[in-house]
Amino acid sequence: MQEITEFNSKLTKQRRNSTILVGVLLTCGFSASIPMFNDSIKHTETLYCNVKSSCRGADIKRGVSYLVDKERRNQLFDNNITVLKILPPENDKAVVWGVASSLFLLTAYGVSKALTDHQEKAVHSQFKMLKIRALENDLIEQTHIDLFGFTKSNQAEITKQVIARQTSETIQAMKSDGELQLDHLNGTLQGELSLKQHQLQLSELDKETAKNQLETAEIKRKLDKLSGNTKTEDTTKSTPDNEQLKQSLINALKSHENSWLWYLVESFTPIIIHGKAGSYKSYTAAAIALLKHYLIDAKIESIADIDYDQNKNDAWKFLVPLEPNIYGQGIDWESYNDGYIAAIERSKHRTLKDNPIVSIWDELTNAKGKFDNAPNIGIPSIFRG
Repeated sequence: MQEITEFNSKLTKQRRNSTILVGVLLTCGFSASIPMFNDSIKHTETLYCNVKSSCRGADIKRGVSYLVDKERRNQLFDNNITVLKILPPENDKAVVWGVASSLFLLTAYGVSKALTDHQEKAVHSQFKMLKIRALENDLIEQTHIDLFGFTKSNQAEITKQVIARQTSETIQAMKSDGELQLDHLNGTLQGELSLKQHQLQLSELDKETAKNQLETAEIKRKLDKLSGNTKTEDTTKSTPDNEQLKQSLINALKSHENSWLWYLVESFTPIIIHGKAGSYKSYTAAAIALLKHYLIDAKIESIADIDYDQNKNDAWKFLVPLEPNIYGQGIDWESYNDGYIAAIERSKHRTLKDNPIVSIWDELTNAKGKFDNAPNIGIPSIFRG
């Protein structure tokens, strides 16, 4: 408010000084312009009369000399008048005073206009400064309020924690030895449960990582196959790193429990997998088939499965890219029979010297009575490579 008062006082002082100056200039201007209102003051005049008059009193005429001379160019007018006397101007500086009067008046206008423009800009500038300061004050006030609220909130939270800790300590002090032992046991069990859950999460992540790596390898193999960068079916065997991984896996299988897993991979003996529904028999068969394919170069010849449509994106997900022959798709037992006939025909010509192949038969125990050759199915002859 004090700043506004000082600003108003400054404007008032400027207006007062300007008013005095403009008043003086106007007074001088109007005073200097008085001689301009009487022709006798500023012009030479001629006294004349009509030649037929007495040339006395009211008969004498008075006129501005240059106007009379202009009229005397008319011969008739000149012959009918008599020039009596030439009167000089009363003040020969009247024109100069008229110019000075104009300068005074224009100066008064200029001073008034300049002061008006100056004060208008000063008022706008002052309003802007006041607005900026008001915004600054609002921002400072809001910041202070926010800081105060944040401080109070933290203080309340700290107070709650202190009260909660004191209450917990009081409750602990009131418990008996049996209750304390029970709490300790519960804490131990909760810790073990959390650890197991963490280990389970890590195991799931490892499983997903391995699955992604296998999918990446399959996609890379397909891309290399399409681009013609390989001459064999398995593109993962051509690099030293893959050979090293392959040998490491073989060594791991051989060193596990008297090498029975490696025997499943390298042996041509038919493998029969028994189990209840949902016991991952198909996944196990697919895993063994993949090991045979990558470790001993066995070709995935065929998959006979009447539930192929349901399992192609699950159990057989990593075998489908290897392009095996599919039999029984869509619960088609006749097609399943075709797979049986194809296996019999292969067995007539293959020897132990031929490259190994893998044929998978799912739902074999349900095949009885479903097609003509079902009673003749011999498990060993079907699975033999």
